[in-house]
Amino acid sequence: MKVFAVLLIVFSIVTLFTTQPSFVPSQQPSTTSTVTTTTTHKGLGWLPEPVTTTRTTVTTTRTYPPLPERFDWTDYQGHDWVTPIRDQGGCGSCVAFATVGVVEAQYRIYYNRSDWNIDLSEQHLFSCGGGQCSFGWYLSSAMDYMRDSGTPDEACYPYGSGDGNDRPCSGSCPDWSSRTYKISGWNWVNPTVPDIEAALMTGPVLVAFTVHYDFFSYTSGIYHWDGSSGIAGGHAVVIVGYDNAYQYWKVKNSWGPDWGENGFFRIGFGEGGIEDNVISASLAPPVTFNTNPSVYPGMPPSTVSACGGIFTDGQSTTGCGRVFSATGNPPSETGDWMFNHWEWGGGVSCTSDTENPANCTATDTGTLKAVYSAKVTFYTNPSTAGSISWGACSEPGRTNGQYLYDQNLPLEYSNQVTACANVPQGYTFSGWSCDGGLSCSGSSNPTAAVLTGPGSITAVFNPPSPPVPSGRCVIATAAYGSSMAPEVLYMRNVRDQMIASTTSGRILVDAWNGFYYSWSPPVASAIAANEWTQRAFRVLLTPLVGIIHATAAVYSALAWAGDTASILAFATAVILSTTVYVITPALVIKSALKHRRSRGSRV
Repeated sequence: MKVFAVLLIVFSIVTLFTTQPSFVPSQQPSTTSTVTTTTTHKGLGWLPEPVTTTRTTVTTTRTYPPLPERFDWTDYQGHDWVTPIRDQGGCGSCVAFATVGVVEAQYRIYYNRSDWNIDLSEQHLFSCGGGQCSFGWYLSSAMDYMRDSGTPDEACYPYGSGDGNDRPCSGSCPDWSSRTYKISGWNWVNPTVPDIEAALMTGPVLVAFTVHYDFFSYTSGIYHWDGSSGIAGGHAVVIVGYDNAYQYWKVKNSWGPDWGENGFFRIGFGEGGIEDNVISASLAPPVTFNTNPSVYPGMPPSTVSACGGIFTDGQSTTGCGRVFSATGNPPSETGDWMFNHWEWGGGVSCTSDTENPANCTATDTGTLKAVYSAKVTFYTNPSTAGSISWGACSEPGRTNGQYLYDQNLPLEYSNQVTACANVPQGYTFSGWSCDGGLSCSGSSNPTAAVLTGPGSITAVFNPPSPPVPSGRCVIATAAYGSSMAPEVLYMRNVRDQMIASTTSGRILVDAWNGFYYSWSPPVASAIAANEWTQRAFRVLLTPLVGIIHATAAVYSALAWAGDTASILAFATAVILSTTVYVITPALVIKSALKHRRSRGSRV
């Protein structure tokens, strides 16, 4: 009894892979399949993955651009990207034929050569990868072999197992390893219609489905299970297109061009579990993305958007294709970080290292690194005195409130950068203070600041003692010995360190000094000779303090504009001073005189 049971099982397995009927081709559109009772021997051969196999599926659905309602790689942009129909004969080698069908089409698409007569060896893949005619093969095993070893051209090992007999791996040509075509990677596709359709946008996909006996009678139309036929086995094929209006997949089979619809068939969504086992392959070489900095405390990681995904430091993908676009995304969108440049290596190159996004090419395995720069803000204390040079003492000085993004040095943790305080005349340097991602200390000048992220650095200066009036300056003479004396230093700093720091500003200041000192000395002598006159002039100087502070604010806000900032700041001082000391008194006097005449006329 046990012997009979074993024989029955063996007979069932042999029957499973060797008894399939032939079909009559038809191109007439139909929502139901046309059948015939004529049969010949055809092979199946897909084995469901072992229960212990761990799958990681890839969701490929994209929200943009919208997927077309109908798509077909046999007629895309006026070309057929699918290689001709093959015939597996009576061997359970469908997995090898379907795998090769996918890879051949991917190569045509990748190199943009729809007329390429690429013909790869199913026999080598099947015999050397571990398939058996009477047993079949696994999808994952075939894809792993294509990734790790590849398969050569058909002439290296022509297909010979159509008679149902296995062939040895040794039958491959001696130089097969130098003639192989490989894939760079493969993924299980999420088992939904939208995800599979999205995966199809990059090329045909490998699938397997359960064959019922009524499928053997298919000749044309859209196949739907009749609801009663039993399971005949599993079969691996290639999905090459779809139609959402009629809810079907267009599939390339491996039963010869005289079967079905010229070797193809259409099958309804969900039939035979056809969406349950889908694999997409990629010929594009792996690209590894890096970012610098990769992670900054308290902020999301910096990333690179490319090839339909968003990648953090060290992540790789084989989904870029030969040409792709990449966008660097800094750790923060608040303005504390900005993109600096790209660095690439291996088989990856881009058209520019400073453009973002960048247009890049991957001809082999390679890397692409996005380097970001941190915002460094400079302050001086007092705010109107001195400046700070960053990177080297020969660099331009930056005044209070100005900033830059670290363009001189690629940002790395523990990156020491030279900071040099430019001490104004009459002042002495006191020390440094830093905040945020900058650290510094001490009173050495220059110093080495440690840059780890966005931050600020302040140079502290000791102001000189209030100057003893020389008898030439009305303002200094009037303010001397009072609480207003420090404001004289502030006014001079605004004049000399701000307005006169540019070429246009120096011209304006020199012109003003020429005018001012043409009348100031005798007036200053008169003020110094009489204490009450000195006090009266101090009262007149009070509005001037506010005017100079407003002038400094205008310059600081526009310091990035260079000469324009100096001109506008000078204009602010002139307009406000004229308004306070000329126009306003004139209007008051005019009003008083008018009022006096009015009273006189009434009398």
